[in-house]
Amino acid sequence: MTSETDDDDVLLLETLRRHAMTVDRVQTADDLNVCVGMIDYDLIVIDLLMPDTDSLHIVKWLSNYRNLPGIMVRSSLEDDTDRIVVFELGADDFVSKSCNPREVTARIRAILRRRLSEKERHNSLVEGCSCQSSQGKLSFADWVLNSTNRQLASPSGELLKLSIVEYAILSRLFIDPDAVKDRASLVSTSGDGVDIRSTDVHVSRLRRKLALYGGQDLIQTVRGQGYRMVAPADAKRR
Repeated sequence: MTSETDDDDVLLLETLRRHAMTVDRVQTADDLNVCVGMIDYDLIVIDLLMPDTDSLHIVKWLSNYRNLPGIMVRSSLEDDTDRIVVFELGADDFVSKSCNPREVTARIRAILRRRLSEKERHNSLVEGCSCQSSQGKLSFADWVLNSTNRQLASPSGELLKLSIVEYAILSRLFIDPDAVKDRASLVSTSGDGVDIRSTDVHVSRLRRKLALYGGQDLIQTVRGQGYRMVAPADAKRR
């Protein structure tokens, strides 16, 4: 957990520990780097105002880390722009530092539940899947989604690391790709605690990642309904 020293942080730490969570506290990016290199954390809480570095850079770094942890960002600033950027960079949640510690704890538990049940949810979604699937993988238009390491392989073999929410949304879109999925169904697939209003942000971030390898048209917006997958050749005809 990275944060400045203040009463809000102390209260949150005490609340998390009362709920049987093991918490390590660091106050610099260098210390965080050392800890993450030694321990596979389930979740990292980041203060948006870090003393020695740009916290947004930390969020981006963690979202591409080999053992991707859950990421929650806390901020004393009520800025919608910061909130949107944080989600775009890969965070799972964003809360105010004034947020009740019990609510923060509940949000953390929601993220952890998503992580723990991700594999089971994936397996249940794959049942009856109309796309190609094998050994924990889904494929569409030569893109391969791997549930084991939550990575997406492009047709040319490049690997894209996905956040928990990105993976859950994309796996839902890969299953029966011609069907339109509304925002509510994508959010429910992602798990508890994901705000439906953030769905468009997550989809936008996915599109940017796909665009790096020529997949900018894979996710199609169906106005007033939601999203679906389209193969590149089909996208050109639409």
